[in-house]
Amino acid sequence: MTTTTVSREYTFFDVFRVPFVKTQILNSIKDQSVTHNRFNKNKQYIKGKQLASEFAKDLRIISTYGVNWDFIKPLLGDMNEAKPEAKLKAIRAYCSHPNANLTTTIFLLEWFKEFTPGDLLLDEVAEAGHLDILTNLLDRFPDALVTEDALDGAAKNGHLATVQYLHKHRKDGASTMAMDYAAANGHLAVVEFLQKNRSEGCTFLALDNAAANGLFDMAKLLCEGYPQNEISEDAQYWAVQNGHKEIQAYFESRLKSKMSE
Repeated sequence: MTTTTVSREYTFFDVFRVPFVKTQILNSIKDQSVTHNRFNKNKQYIKGKQLASEFAKDLRIISTYGVNWDFIKPLLGDMNEAKPEAKLKAIRAYCSHPNANLTTTIFLLEWFKEFTPGDLLLDEVAEAGHLDILTNLLDRFPDALVTEDALDGAAKNGHLATVQYLHKHRKDGASTMAMDYAAANGHLAVVEFLQKNRSEGCTFLALDNAAANGLFDMAKLLCEGYPQNEISEDAQYWAVQNGHKEIQAYFESRLKSKMSE
C-alpha cells in the first residue's frame, strides 16, 4: 500500500481557527481561572464550613459553587437581604451550573417567586444537559425563549437525551454546529441521531476534527453518511500528523475508490 504524506505548515492562527481546538484552548483558560479563584494561600480547596462562614451573605455560594438545598437553606436568613436582581442572577447561574439539580432549583424558585428565565437561560440549561430542569422551566415559563443554540449546545456536550427531547418536542431549530462539535468531541450516539433525524448536516470541520482526534468510527460514519463531502487536505494532514494510521488508511482507500469511479 502506498502511503500518502501531506506536507503543510500551520501557524497558531490556522490551528486556532479550528472550532474544536479554539474551544479547548478557551475552556482551559477558563478552568485555570476558576481553579485559581477557588484556591487560597493555605488550602487547596474550599471546605463546606469555610463556604458557610465566608459566603453566608454572598449569593455566589449558589451561582459559583452550585451547592445543594440542604446547604443553602440554613443561610437563607442572611441571603434574604440581597437585592432582587442579585437573587435573580444567582438562580439563573445555578440552573446551568454543572452541579445543579432539580430539587434545589425548585426550592430556589419558591424562595424567589419573582424569578424569570431571561433570554439565554434555557439554551444554557440545555447545553449543560439538565433535561429535568429544562422541562420544569418550560412548564413554568412556556413562552421562554429557546434558540437553536439549545440543541447545538446539548449536542456539543454529548447530552443525547436533551437532544432527543428538543428534536421531538421543540421547533427551535439547530445548525451544522451541532454535528460539527459533537463529532469533534467524540459523541458518536449524538452524531448518529442527528444524521438519522435532522437535516442540518455538518461542515468539513466535523470530519477534520474527527480525523485530528483519532476517532475512527466517527470519521467512518461521517464519510459514509455524507459521501458527497470531500475528505479535505486538513483531515488527511491531521490524521498523518497525529499518527492515526487506521484513519489514514481508510481515507486513502476511499480516495482511491472515488478516483476509480
